[in-house]
Amino acid sequence: MTATAPLRHAADVTPEDIGAVADFLMAALNDPDNVDRPGTQAFRTNGALRALVPQLEGSLSYQFHEEVMAEAQRDRMKALERIQDLRRTWNQLIDVASFWKDVAGYDAERWRTVRFDDAEQEREYRQWQEKKTAAAAVQDVSR
Repeated sequence: MTATAPLRHAADVTPEDIGAVADFLMAALNDPDNVDRPGTQAFRTNGALRALVPQLEGSLSYQFHEEVMAEAQRDRMKALERIQDLRRTWNQLIDVASFWKDVAGYDAERWRTVRFDDAEQEREYRQWQEKKTAAAAVQDVSR
C-alpha cells in the first residue's frame, strides 16, 4: 500500500478512504487467527466489531450519496450537518482501526482522526488561538 497525504480535515475524507479502512478492518476481524471460540469474551468482542464496522462504513458512505451532497450544496445548515457527521463518524472508525496500527497494511500516514471540518475552520481556529495567546501575553506584561 502506498501511503498518501495525511488527512487533516473531514472535507478531505474520500469514499476510497472509507472503503480502505473498512476493508482493512474486516480482513483483520475475519482472520481465522483472530476468531476465538464461541461464547468467549474475545468471540463476542470480535462479533461486535464485525457488526460495527459496516455500520460506520454505511453512515460514512451515505454522506457521499448524490442527493445528500446536492442538498448540502443548496443548504448551508445541511452542509454543516453533513461535514460534522462525516468528521464524527470517521473519527469513530479510525478510533476502532487504531488498535491495528502496528499491523501491515494500516496506513498510519493517512488514517488519522481529523479535528477540523475543513481548512477554513482550521484557519479560523488558528487565528482565534493567536489572538488569545497575544491577549494573554499583553495581560502578563501589564501585571
